[in-house]
Amino acid sequence: MIRRERRANRHGRDDLVGEHPWGDAGQLLLAALFFVIWIGDQLLGYTTFLNDVVPLFVRIPVGTLLLILAGYLSTAACGSCSAKGGRRLT
Repeated sequence: MIRRERRANRHGRDDLVGEHPWGDAGQLLLAALFFVIWIGDQLLGYTTFLNDVVPLFVRIPVGTLLLILAGYLSTAACGSCSAKGGRRLT
């Protein structure tokens, strides 16, 4: 009975299931990791050495695959936010 009352308050839509329970903590953790790596790179300058070691014909396909993976994960995450599992951006 309480669940139905909570769903009634979701802008009149039953397909919204709310946020992931670890969403905010995960964003905070990833932001902290980003800043640690960024500051370390600014102080030590260790991230550009791979440009000399890894050739361009390896970096471009790896970067392309990572972009495709990011798009897939973004689409899958968007689908998990609705009860029907469909993609709803509006």
